[in-house]
Amino acid sequence: MPERETMDAHNHERKTRLPYVLLVDDNPDQLFTFKTLLENAGKQVITANSASEAATILKDVHIDLVISDINMPIISGKELVRTLRSAQTQAYLPIITFSADSNQDPEELSSLGVTAHCDKGYPRQLLRTVDGILDNNLAACNLLTEIQTRFAPRS
Repeated sequence: MPERETMDAHNHERKTRLPYVLLVDDNPDQLFTFKTLLENAGKQVITANSASEAATILKDVHIDLVISDINMPIISGKELVRTLRSAQTQAYLPIITFSADSNQDPEELSSLGVTAHCDKGYPRQLLRTVDGILDNNLAACNLLTEIQTRFAPRS
């Protein structure tokens, strides 16, 4: 039963705390702008100015959602997605890519494992996408808790 108690505590925490979003962009002005936008929408935002910094953060901090620029030097946002999808602990982590370049191939992004893509020029679209993904994840956690509660062995 300790495992079930841990799961219940984790689900309670998810319901009561602000979601953690990891925002990754090599442009400090973009980081500031989008961090402010997300914080004003009730999200806790951790920023990284590179994919390698994001990977380091993900080892130490529980993140609910990653938002990454695609066009970054050294390690691109696409490569970050590949890396996260190949890691056991982040295989199902929701990832939104965003870019100022509106010519991104949706099929390529989907095949990489990107959950959604937004253009940087449409911040309201980004907020709607973030809220939709986080709401779906919370609903899934609630459903899992309900199933575990109903079908748990009675002692």
